[in-house]
Amino acid sequence: MQFIVLQLMKIYIATENKGKLSEVLSHLSDNKELSQQVQFHTLKDLNETQLGLYNPVEDGDTYIKNAAIKAKALYEIIKQPVIADDSGIEVDVLNSRPGIASARYAESDEKRIEKLLNELEPYPESARTAHFISVICYMDQSGNQIFFNGRVDGKIVNAKGVNGFGYDPVFYYEPLKKTYSQMSPEEKRSVSHRGRALALLFQYLQRNR
Repeated sequence: MQFIVLQLMKIYIATENKGKLSEVLSHLSDNKELSQQVQFHTLKDLNETQLGLYNPVEDGDTYIKNAAIKAKALYEIIKQPVIADDSGIEVDVLNSRPGIASARYAESDEKRIEKLLNELEPYPESARTAHFISVICYMDQSGNQIFFNGRVDGKIVNAKGVNGFGYDPVFYYEPLKKTYSQMSPEEKRSVSHRGRALALLFQYLQRNR
């Protein structure tokens, strides 16, 4: 009797952000079919030499460009399929700031939130509309780049909740009447900007396995 063994597809995740990494892996575990077909690897799976070479310079002026920079930087080292995410929060009355500079807005999550709330102090809550953007770049085995976008609309409120990371405590999602940080991990995965982009990526991978 002959058995056919299906080899797992290996994909590397180009991020050093523990929160993002946890979300990607959690989304994968939710997708039972795909999790049996794809094996995700992280930067921890690189050897010391490879890890030393990974130093992407995120100097793009769009989410797409920065996601591509991060994906290409890792792909050039390992020559394996890679995914990379670039994301940010855009506040309408601040002319879409902090945007692509969201991670560099200040030196820590707490200070980034403090700075954002200070800038919004002159505005009533009704005017503090905002949205989260996520762009995922997938580089396949041949180095082709495919992009997947996710967006969620909400507003900025005073910090509430203890879960999540980044701007999660101040981003309020009206349909659930919760900030990202007040949501359970399962709730956030079902509605988040990154979750929506990942869902599109996973659909693509299942069609093109």
